Amino acid sequence: MPALPELQRSFVDAIVSGDPSGLADAVIGNGFTPAQRIQVYRNNTFITLTEALAATYPAIVRLVDRSFFDFAAAQFIPGNLPDRPCLFEYGGGFADFLAGFAPLADYPFLPGVARLEWAVNTAWNAPARTPLAFDALARAATTAGETLRLSLDALYLASDWNVDDIWQANRAGADGETLPISQPVRLQIRRGGPGVIVERLDPATWSLRQHLAHGETLGAAAAAAFAETPDFDLGAALRALAAESLPDAIIPPPQPKEPTP
Repeated sequence: MPALPELQRSFVDAIVSGDPSGLADAVIGNGFTPAQRIQVYRNNTFITLTEALAATYPAIVRLVDRSFFDFAAAQFIPGNLPDRPCLFEYGGGFADFLAGFAPLADYPFLPGVARLEWAVNTAWNAPARTPLAFDALARAATTAGETLRLSLDALYLASDWNVDDIWQANRAGADGETLPISQPVRLQIRRGGPGVIVERLDPATWSLRQHLAHGETLGAAAAAAFAETPDFDLGAALRALAAESLPDAIIPPPQPKEPTP
C-alpha cells in the first residue's frame, strides 16, 4: 500500500484524468468496480465545481447557454482545482480561461463580463470594513502628503466593452437585450446597501482610485490622474473619496530593509 500522501495524489490524479488504473488495488468497490467507484467521485466533483462556477458567473451562463457553459467548465476544471475551502472563492481564473478558449474567439467581450462578475462576487463576500474617519484622513493627508497610501474598500476594472450594461441586462429577471459595444469603460465595484454597486467613473478619477487601491502613494496616483486629465481637481477627488466612505485604512510606509551583515 502506498504512503498516504502518494495515495492522495493518485486519487486527485484519477479524479482529474478519469483514469483509475493507479488506484485499482486501493479502492474497495462495495458493489461497484474500483473504476466505477472512482467515476462516482469524479462525477460529483465536476458537478459540484460546475455549479459553483455557474453561481458565480450567472450572466456568462445566460450569454452562452447552460449546455455550452457546462462544456467550458469541464475544460476549465481539470487545470484549475480549488485551492481554498470555500466554493465562493473558486473560479478566479475563469475569465482568463475564457479569453484563451478557442470556441469563444468571436465573442471578445465575454472575458470582461466574467471579470466583472468575479469582482461582484469578491465585493459581495468581502468582510465588512469600517470607513476611515474624515478627520483621520485629513490629518494623514496633511502630514504624509504625496507619500500617503490608503486602502480603499472597492475594486476597479477597466474594459474595452460595455461590460456593465451587458452584465445588468443578463442578471436574473432582466431582459438580456443589451448589445455588446466596443466602448472603453472604467468601473468601480463595491458593497452598498443590500447588494453590490457597479458604477462608471471618468478616466482620471478611476486612475486615482485604482492606483490607491493597489497600494501606490497619493503622489503616484495623482500623477496617473493628471496624465488622464491635466486640470483634474485632486482636492475635490479626495473629498469625494471621503464622502463615499471608501478609505478604510492608512497603509504604513514600507520599512527600510536592515543591512545585511
